[in-house]
Amino acid sequence: MAVKFTKPEINVREKLAELDKPSGIAGEAMLRAETVAEQQALIGVGRRNMIINGDFQVWQRGTSFSSGFTADRWYTAAGTVTKDGLAIKHVATNTDPYLLYKVEDLGNKFDGQDAVASFYLKTSSGINKLQYLTVCNVNYTHDVMYELPSEIEGYTRWACPVKLTNAHTDYIRIVVELEAVSGNTSYLRQFQLELGKAATPFEHRSYGEELALCERYYQKSYDKDAYITGSTSLSGVGAVDHYGTSDATNVLAQVYFRTQMRDAPTVTTFDHNTSNGGNAHSGRAYIVSNSGAASYNTTTNNIGSTGFRSYVPKNGAGWAAHRLIFQWQAVAEL
Repeated sequence: MAVKFTKPEINVREKLAELDKPSGIAGEAMLRAETVAEQQALIGVGRRNMIINGDFQVWQRGTSFSSGFTADRWYTAAGTVTKDGLAIKHVATNTDPYLLYKVEDLGNKFDGQDAVASFYLKTSSGINKLQYLTVCNVNYTHDVMYELPSEIEGYTRWACPVKLTNAHTDYIRIVVELEAVSGNTSYLRQFQLELGKAATPFEHRSYGEELALCERYYQKSYDKDAYITGSTSLSGVGAVDHYGTSDATNVLAQVYFRTQMRDAPTVTTFDHNTSNGGNAHSGRAYIVSNSGAASYNTTTNNIGSTGFRSYVPKNGAGWAAHRLIFQWQAVAEL
């Protein structure tokens, strides 16, 4: 025998209306956002990246290196580094190639917090992997990393969850241990370190903002595309030209940094005289006079992280009106 069931009719529109929750303009915008980056912008998520110059825009020291600081804030001692478009290119000269970065962390306020490092990597071997990533003296091998969707052709994007500790006083030490093969070429782009357990899209900052952040650690007087190399003359890049004030015995030049530096820096001045062009002199300036010979000082008096004072001894009457001409660089790296 057939059994027939009946149930009351349901007005679907009314039921949906009951479930409808007013979202407002902000909620509607969130629902319509098509990417995570758009949602982050709507809720004000920003300044996530603890790495300065993580996209390698700023190269104040030059664009080709065999050791030392390379792109601003980045250091190497185990390979040749060059600027390659929007990437930093590293060619290993031994089997321990690496790039080093230090994040300023005054008071170690990030101690004990979870963070995620993420980056794009391409290698000549095609493996597109690191040897490992070292953060706060802990080696994070590749098996703890996970792959993210890559938006850059030829590159693999990786994320590596890490724990921040106070292994170093007032800074977080990061070592990008590259593939341990001499001659291997690695290209690194969009390096990011952010608090939390999930990697988010890379935070892009303008060149001007990145440059200002870099200048807290390193800045120079001469053009951003001009570099000191041995006997290279600086006459073509525009002199830093100071009309000196004076005291009883000296002609003085006061230099104020564009950005207050992290700490009182080490200042090096460069002789502007074309006969000695580009040569570094510890605390020397060149003075131009219509009478008498050029004279150099022997010391530079640092006045802290806001600027410095350079001077030359007077040599006859009227020298206070003459000019001190020199280029300089100031270093306050961690």
